[in-house]
Amino acid sequence: MIKVKFANSPLTSMHAARGIGRYSQQLQQALKATGQIEVLSSSVKQPADITHYPYFDLHFPTLPIRPFGKTVVTIHDLIPLVFPEQYPVGKKGQWHFFKQKLALSFVSAIITDSAHSRKDIEIYLGVAKDKIFVVPLAAPIELKRPDPKSLQTIKRKLG
Repeated sequence: MIKVKFANSPLTSMHAARGIGRYSQQLQQALKATGQIEVLSSSVKQPADITHYPYFDLHFPTLPIRPFGKTVVTIHDLIPLVFPEQYPVGKKGQWHFFKQKLALSFVSAIITDSAHSRKDIEIYLGVAKDKIFVVPLAAPIELKRPDPKSLQTIKRKLG
């Protein structure tokens, strides 16, 4: 059985109820459901085969500079780099960006949500294409398709 340790900081901060928290929770549930992966919390002092950082911030230290062992990080997008005029960064943010970019050179793999984000990661962060894997987000298992009558009502209402 593969042991995957999750850096659960998104689940212990304001992100718990937001997209990153939901992503982290649902990914862990899906991995557990395979029966082939044991999911560990980063707070557990137990060795793991892989450590996954489900959250990467460009301007805050969310990734250790020299991760221990095999490490995977999820980068959802690089909006602050694509539209820098909308996301001004101070000296401290620039320093953290330098360290975060350095830390990426030591990770084993990067997961991202789209081919467009993959291209942005290559261009803006200089990461090799073969290190980046596109894994589109999925709807939660509890999400159900609306019945046809409700769907027609919604379509008429929204045009």
